[in-house]
Amino acid sequence: MRQLDSQHLREAVSEAGKAAERAVDFLYTQIRTPKAEALPYYNQFAVLVEVFRQLPKPTTAQFDAVARWFWLTASSEYFKGWRESQMGSDLQSVTSFAEGSTQEIETAAALPRNVLWQRSAFSRQNAISKLLVLMLSYEGPLDLNTGRRIDVGRALSSQNGKQFHHFFPRAWLRRQGMSAARSNVCGNLVMLTALSNNWISDRAPSRYLKDLAELNGEDVLRARLRSCLVEEDAYQAALQDDYDAFLRARAETLHRRLMELIDSAAEGSSSGQTDGEMLAELTAGSSLDDGPVDRDSAD
Repeated sequence: MRQLDSQHLREAVSEAGKAAERAVDFLYTQIRTPKAEALPYYNQFAVLVEVFRQLPKPTTAQFDAVARWFWLTASSEYFKGWRESQMGSDLQSVTSFAEGSTQEIETAAALPRNVLWQRSAFSRQNAISKLLVLMLSYEGPLDLNTGRRIDVGRALSSQNGKQFHHFFPRAWLRRQGMSAARSNVCGNLVMLTALSNNWISDRAPSRYLKDLAELNGEDVLRARLRSCLVEEDAYQAALQDDYDAFLRARAETLHRRLMELIDSAAEGSSSGQTDGEMLAELTAGSSLDDGPVDRDSAD
């Protein structure tokens, strides 16, 4: 950079600033990222800025490809300890994509595994928890009691921890002999308004879900649960107060939805390969960091 004149540097700064604005717009409108703190890895933003610097006006297909890259890298440890060798490879991948030589931003990021949702502790500071928040934000979660749309950006505020709720309340699980670590996994988290969170309190799922069904109607409750990525099999397990069955079912739903976000490119392909097989040729296995347990982040 010392070899560049001041005019060249000013132009580069201006160009990078415009690209950063495009990256923010993409994250907000396409990924529905409510605020910077929701990004699983900040280094994702650095790559996105370069994408939109080289490709200021992507086609719809290119926008979709960038979204697939985002969900794939958000669900792996690829950007944890991002090294210089990775940066060079990623720059080449972005350049090839921007030039039209490739249809995807090629990456060595790993495909996710559904066991992550059953094992990874929820803390608003770790990547898997942030990924869960982004997935919920993408779905537009509704409060189970009031039906109001959850303000995900507000929920991420440090003053609003009550808007994260353990579907099986931790106090109830503790009375059943469940360990704190087992009860605080990501698969057990949904978002609620603080008022509904307090209303549920530490009651058994079978009790508060039946109350909600009586208050709002069974079909209405099911629709609200789906907006929180809790589907029928998980709902039925919760009505039986079966925590293990609930976690397995919820993890499967979260994994399936994430794979839909990652795999959407290959739909309609005539190659004979499944979406997962096509992605597997470009990726290698990895796992997410469980991160610390945040005891005060939810009830």
